[in-house]
Amino acid sequence: MKKRQTRVVTISDGIDCATGFGVQHKIIASALATVPGCEVYALGLWDTTPHRRDCRVTVVPCGPRGVDDLTDRWGTLHRELAPDVLVTMGDLRMFPAIIKDAEKDYTWLHFLPVDGDPFPSGCRGVFQRMDWLLLMSEYGARTVRAEAKHAVRTRIMPLAVDTKMFTPCEDPMEFGSLRARWSQRLKCRLHGKHVLVCHDTNSFRKNTPALLEMMTYLPDDVLLVLHCSEKPRPGSYGWDLPAIARHEGVADRVLFTGHGTVKPNERPEMKAWELASLIQMADLRVSATTGEGFGVGTIEAMACGVPTVITDCTTSGEVLGAGGLLAKVGQRAVQPGAVEKRYYVDPEDMASCVLSLFAHDDAYESCSSAGIERVAKRYAEAHVASLWRALMQEVLDERSD
Repeated sequence: MKKRQTRVVTISDGIDCATGFGVQHKIIASALATVPGCEVYALGLWDTTPHRRDCRVTVVPCGPRGVDDLTDRWGTLHRELAPDVLVTMGDLRMFPAIIKDAEKDYTWLHFLPVDGDPFPSGCRGVFQRMDWLLLMSEYGARTVRAEAKHAVRTRIMPLAVDTKMFTPCEDPMEFGSLRARWSQRLKCRLHGKHVLVCHDTNSFRKNTPALLEMMTYLPDDVLLVLHCSEKPRPGSYGWDLPAIARHEGVADRVLFTGHGTVKPNERPEMKAWELASLIQMADLRVSATTGEGFGVGTIEAMACGVPTVITDCTTSGEVLGAGGLLAKVGQRAVQPGAVEKRYYVDPEDMASCVLSLFAHDDAYESCSSAGIERVAKRYAEAHVASLWRALMQEVLDERSD
């Protein structure tokens, strides 16, 4: 009689798009599907094509409310899918039905982003229900240590980047062609300009208005390209960025890719290869984030050989290494309705970091090379996928004992 395969169900709090946690979900699900004896059901991904050709992932699509539909229906999905192993990814608040699941009969691994400190108390009971708590960084492990100690096994699992897609553009002619294509798309001549790119979301945590203030300290030949929604979507929190750019007097040097115009639960209009080309044609990536659970955008830029200037907080230094510069924190405060303290960058110091890299070719090239090397050793998809396969094999061995 053929032995039943171990059924692994994965679910993320983010949809599948060109960057972010949705992409990580796809990478992880595809890696687990190559583990002998495993069959993987991924909840909430858009694309039914597996990330790897040598695996098969069964996709359970979202409903009209996105991932919330899946978590709200967890009782039914639990009975229908009968998982042996459940892998959840994202903020704990996104998985209330799973946390309260009175019929838990599976091995539960939760992949948790920690993007602020101190970590809220009262999570110890939730951690005790888990079999594994996976953290993305040393910062995250330190932050949750008090709550997680003796409650659950922990392991650090970094995020990954597709280094076949996010790769340096080293050919001057190809670089010129990229600039020309993006000039046409953005309706602005980029030739001869210093181009900064930011592909953070328009949200309070990402603090994009600080980048607009930073632009007031930079010369007129510096342009900022924002890959995010220009205004907050209905029901979300963010800013009217064009209005702030006008207020700061930099609207003529701030460009938007048009990303974010899709309705919730529709396919994003920018593909991953387009995002890679956007980064490749930039001189620097900038981020005024107030805290990161890891920083996918950072490793995407590093893989492309584009140095990053980012707020010196949470995981930034740990992930970036020598792949860019850290801008000083101007203040540390608690956001309304939040528990964690947030780090607000000094826009003038961020501008100084940008100008320093533009003024010193050796430092720029050093950051570029260091970023490429660091990604190859730590964050390349093949390496991170091997970590997930090894962990799943460990889980399978425990279940067979």
